[in-house]
Order: sequence, then C-alpha cells, then structure tokens
Amino acid sequence: MDIAEVKRRLRTVRGELNISQREAAVRASISKSVLEKYESRENQRIPNTRQLFQLAEAYGVSVDFLLVRDVSVAPAVSGGPGLQRHLSDSLA
Repeated sequence: MDIAEVKRRLRTVRGELNISQREAAVRASISKSVLEKYESRENQRIPNTRQLFQLAEAYGVSVDFLLVRDVSVAPAVSGGPGLQRHLSDSLA
C-alpha cells in the first residue's frame, strides 16, 4: 500500500467535493485534527478500518478506492470530473 497515495486521495476527493477539513471530519464522525494527520504529507498515519469506512461513506467513494486498489469508482464523487482527470494523469 502506498501511504502517500492514500493521503493524496483523501485530500483530492475532499477538494473535489469542495468541503473543508472541518466539514469532512463532521461527515465522517472523526475529529478535524485526526483528519489533518491523515491528509498530512509529513505524517505516516493512515485511517484505521472503521475510519476508512466512515471517510469512504462521507466522500461517496469505496474503501478500495481510498486504499488505491480501484480507480473505477472515481466518477462516483459528485462534481468529480477533475478527480477522474487527476487520477488518470497520475496513473499514466
């Protein structure tokens, strides 16, 4: 598992949804400071299983997508054409 890619996906999906870290944390029922650590490039911490499911549900993507196992769910993000383009570019 590529931790940097998991973190990038968390940041990218949240950005595509155009929501703040605070709003994302509320939607996923986690604290903002924990989400900041999950998105931080300097920190190697990633969400545990429960939090991965909460974030995936809050963002409208699959856990497999967040764990870099599946890119086919990227269009499920509402307003997400930028995400699909971004992922396509990074896989090329």
